[in-house]
Amino acid sequence: MVDSRRRVNSTVRPRDPKGDDITPQRCGRQGKGTNFVNTDTADTVKADANAIYNTLAGVAREQLSGAGSVVPCGAFVRVTGITELHMVVDDDDATQDFESALLESLGPLVMTGQVRAVGWCLDVRTKLPRSNAPTDAIVIVMEHRAGEALHGFIPYHRNWRGVLQYDEPFSAPASPRLFGAKEGGAA
Repeated sequence: MVDSRRRVNSTVRPRDPKGDDITPQRCGRQGKGTNFVNTDTADTVKADANAIYNTLAGVAREQLSGAGSVVPCGAFVRVTGITELHMVVDDDDATQDFESALLESLGPLVMTGQVRAVGWCLDVRTKLPRSNAPTDAIVIVMEHRAGEALHGFIPYHRNWRGVLQYDEPFSAPASPRLFGAKEGGAA
């Protein structure tokens, strides 16, 4: 259950892939028992993953350059194709597990069939794939209702002058946590 001190905000003005502002649209609910035909193609899955990645990468980079850290946030693609930013706000300022709160708040959207892709970003410590050297990175976790899941990493460091620099992004396969739970798989 999401703590009552947290508010969920899902209607931050998103941008479409061309960079134009779009107004979030409400789509009809697809409740449990609704007949749903999955018409996802490889191109749709890729486009949805790119929308999630670009939305969250932009927000995370802006937070990192402005505040020096990344506040975990999420995004989703509605069945209508609209991408929306999704944040959990903690009114208490206490240390909270924001990833769990994000997953709890995104779960009902997945379970009721309102979204076809979800993602969330976190600030993590990881190892670079080629050198195995430890580094800070933004990780963007993306899941699609077609069963695809991926971690996208954007490594970063500060140079000797303290200037933020991004290194070559890389990805790694992931196990679905939300869409897998919908199908009765491991959560």
